[in-house]
Amino acid sequence: MNPALDAQAVTAAYRRGENVLDEVSAAVPHGEFTAIIGPNGCGKSTLLRAFTKLLTPSGGQVLVDGKAITTLRTAEIARRLSLLPQHSPVPDGIRVGELVRRGRYPHQTLFAQWSRGDEEMVAKAMRLTHVEDLGDRLVDTLSGGQRQRVWIALALAQDTPLLLLDEPTTFLDIAHQVETLRLLDRLRTEGRTIVAVLHELGHAARFATHLIAMRDGRVMASGPPGELLTEELVEEIFGLRCRIISDPDTGTPVVLPR
Repeated sequence: MNPALDAQAVTAAYRRGENVLDEVSAAVPHGEFTAIIGPNGCGKSTLLRAFTKLLTPSGGQVLVDGKAITTLRTAEIARRLSLLPQHSPVPDGIRVGELVRRGRYPHQTLFAQWSRGDEEMVAKAMRLTHVEDLGDRLVDTLSGGQRQRVWIALALAQDTPLLLLDEPTTFLDIAHQVETLRLLDRLRTEGRTIVAVLHELGHAARFATHLIAMRDGRVMASGPPGELLTEELVEEIFGLRCRIISDPDTGTPVVLPR
């Protein structure tokens, strides 16, 4: 089976500057929770943007289910994958419910307008992210954590088989971080493919089933957390001497700085 997403020797830069990605090859398996890890500035978010056609590579190609992403129309891409970017501008005067409903726009056509199914999907997304009581609030009056959960609800309302998130736990307190990652894990068990940029190695090791480790615009390694996360790799990627032990409850790796 083709990977859900497949970057093949992708080179990318911003505004003709120095390459951020240098012939990066990385595959995202179907039905897995893939976490992209690595130090700041290593190209994690850029790879995510290349996966979604927001950034056109200067070399190589990206495949979605075996098809070159450049051959897919924007509407088709929006029905296949949804993206929660790191920073999202909030339209002036928009309320939470209205913003989340925008996630259904890719499913609207001239002959298929707003339906009960659309309303149910919006309600489900808001319920899963615990923002159902905020529907009438203006988005720009929310706290950072509330706003982040609203954006996640928007991505969920889009109801795509592929869900990509750039640092989805930003602004969330520890309880909501874990709750969000558990939700993503649950979506994976229900059949979705999840890709997320994560900074916390503990979160990546605990919740992800597949890792892509990057440094200096290159993929250094990929694979299951239990096989990929070694003391040598963490030091090579992050310059951090550490000790790795097994979580007594889950058996997943736990990284302890020395």
